Amino acid sequence: MQFLASGPLLEKSFDYIEAIGEMNFATFDLNLMRVLDALLREGSTVKAGQKLGISQSAVSGALSRLRYALDDQLFVRHGQGLRPTDYARSLAMPLRETLDRMEAMLSTTSFDPRSASITLKLAGSDFFAEMLMPRLAREIHERAPGIRVQLVDLVPNSYIDSLERYEADMALIPDAEFPDWIDRRPLFRSSFTTIARRGNASI
Repeated sequence: MQFLASGPLLEKSFDYIEAIGEMNFATFDLNLMRVLDALLREGSTVKAGQKLGISQSAVSGALSRLRYALDDQLFVRHGQGLRPTDYARSLAMPLRETLDRMEAMLSTTSFDPRSASITLKLAGSDFFAEMLMPRLAREIHERAPGIRVQLVDLVPNSYIDSLERYEADMALIPDAEFPDWIDRRPLFRSSFTTIARRGNASI
């Protein structure tokens, strides 16, 4: 089985983007800003997805959410690509500057679990949750008391979509083939046991 992560979410330390106007940052997914930046740079959902390491459908879904949140079309179809609206174009420079500042800040800041105050969304089946959560809760309480873990439902065969759409930060799932952008770590190995009556001819 594997421990998967799509990369750190931009949960904090995002001061502002002045051109965005009035928006509820408490509910806004700041990861969408990376998608907007990639679309402004690449002018294509395919190329933006390749740059970010996510699928075209995930980029399209993020663009729909951006349009709703910012109340603007943002991009219009132009030939084989996308052309930004005047509003989207006005966001390009302040957005890039803000993301550059964040990247510089995060690259020089070491993670200290003892003082960290974040919420991690962990997806997994009931089986994995029951097996691992008690120990995980004890470890977090002792070593990282400011970190909260939120369990989210894991839909079978939708692990990649959950990570692409930032519905989960990490997922507890069986070993399988995954895209290169997914970072995975083995947690443990387990075997299956079958119980049946003696002499069962079907096994």
